[in-house]
Amino acid sequence: MSNVAYAIAAGGYTNQPAYTAFATEISLSKNWENIYLRALPLLAKIKDGKANWNKPGLRKGNLLITPVIFENSGTVPDGVTDANELTAITPYVTNGFTQAQFNIAHYRNAMYVRESEKQLINNTRGNFMQGKIDQLMADFKDAVADDLASANADSRTAVLGIQQALATTNTVGGIDQSSATDWASNVTTSAGAFSLDMLDDKIDACAVRNGKIDMMLFAYSSTNNLFGKLRAALSPAERLVNANFKAKYGFTNIEYLDAVCVADNRLTAGVICGFDSSTWFYCGDEKPVAKEVQRLTGTDADEHMYTLWAGVACNSPAKNFRLTGVS
Repeated sequence: MSNVAYAIAAGGYTNQPAYTAFATEISLSKNWENIYLRALPLLAKIKDGKANWNKPGLRKGNLLITPVIFENSGTVPDGVTDANELTAITPYVTNGFTQAQFNIAHYRNAMYVRESEKQLINNTRGNFMQGKIDQLMADFKDAVADDLASANADSRTAVLGIQQALATTNTVGGIDQSSATDWASNVTTSAGAFSLDMLDDKIDACAVRNGKIDMMLFAYSSTNNLFGKLRAALSPAERLVNANFKAKYGFTNIEYLDAVCVADNRLTAGVICGFDSSTWFYCGDEKPVAKEVQRLTGTDADEHMYTLWAGVACNSPAKNFRLTGVS
């Protein structure tokens, strides 16, 4: 086998007898590794040492990268080190951490109760006082609900409007969506004819941003009932139920892709909003707080004052969506 080894190590078979070349081919086919290593003694040595056989410093694609340490650390050749590794960069001061600031709104309402009205309290005509209080609480509810459904910024007298937060160019919580695009919501204007595809696209767009839409509001108006259009789009998948000789048909409660769907007559006509509820926060009173009853000087009436502090915030408009101009 020495002739064979010498023939390969010398780089070819040119000056060797024909039988040597024939023997080489046979030997290679029988025991490639043995011949390969005998022909290339350096590889045989590396193989015997084991530590560096197929254990390079780093294999990066089709490149073999090994560390090099020079004896003199003064002037070192560039080699293949990253040229900008020692070039200083300007770090972000807060590493993407900041804070948004929202106003807690102050709502107030009051009512007068006259002596003639007090005579009606808890008599045979019913609890008149409770009716007046219920009416006052409904006024609080309407005020907060109208502000919440609006496109108005939060203030000391109004909570944040969801359509203000679900935008792309507004200032929300003190952060400008125009310059901080990660703070912008998923918005499509002039969306056109309602379809389930438009909901799917927006839900998926939020999912890409790690948002999980679990609630959707559909604007209702007498001329454009978007919740009704959702119901109509889903109706082909509904089954008719016969119970007690009565046909039951039509959805009363709808969940679409795990999102609770609600009709909202306060939203701007043609608007659909999708929410990841984990990104929304409320801070304030659980209910309006009654103040001390005051007698109106020189009258036969009392003043009943109520106050409510309420704040709404969103820490990631990007995980929510809004569609406008849906028909």
